[in-house]
Amino acid sequence: GEEEGERFTLADIPGIIEGASQGKGLGLDFLRHIARTRVLLYVLDVAEEPLKTFRTLRKEIEAYDPALLRRPGLIALNKVDLLTPKEVEERVAELAQEGLPVLPVSALTGEGLATLKEALLSLVKATPAPELPRPAPRVLVEAGVEVVPLEEGVYEVRSPALERYLSRLKGDLSEAAGYLQEVFRRQGVEAALKAKGVRAGDIVRIAGREFEYIPG
Repeated sequence: GEEEGERFTLADIPGIIEGASQGKGLGLDFLRHIARTRVLLYVLDVAEEPLKTFRTLRKEIEAYDPALLRRPGLIALNKVDLLTPKEVEERVAELAQEGLPVLPVSALTGEGLATLKEALLSLVKATPAPELPRPAPRVLVEAGVEVVPLEEGVYEVRSPALERYLSRLKGDLSEAAGYLQEVFRRQGVEAALKAKGVRAGDIVRIAGREFEYIPG
């Protein structure tokens, strides 16, 4: 977005569904983007049980890393052009009880978008960037990367060096995610997956964690 010469970047993270924290519907891109976000914007469809959707999102984010819920957030209630003003007011009041500002918008008509952009910019400016740990200079692969088929559409990546490296993160993936993708590439994980014929949508297990494979 841009407002009077000031810019901020939006990272679109679609597909956070029930079970997302266990890897359903997610690829490594989720890890790369979520760690660098200062603010979380929840875009909810007014016609598709927005309160239920919001609670599912929060539940999955909490299961993934509770620290992410402490980051400032806004709710954008989209497609309000489909409802009457009274219905919109009721939905806004319902969602407001969840503790975050709720801004009704319509991507179709443009209603509320300027207000949303202004609110986002203010929140981004008021929120410091998350501190990310510095990556190790190099993670050497002692025995290469082995890709083992477990069953149809499910593979396991085995690499002693990678497993040791990930174990040191002690589950704080959101804080380290900014460079995890780079580490995986550097260790040849993506190249090994492609060489083994792993296809988009297959499940890949790395050091006890599951990801849906999305080719880079």
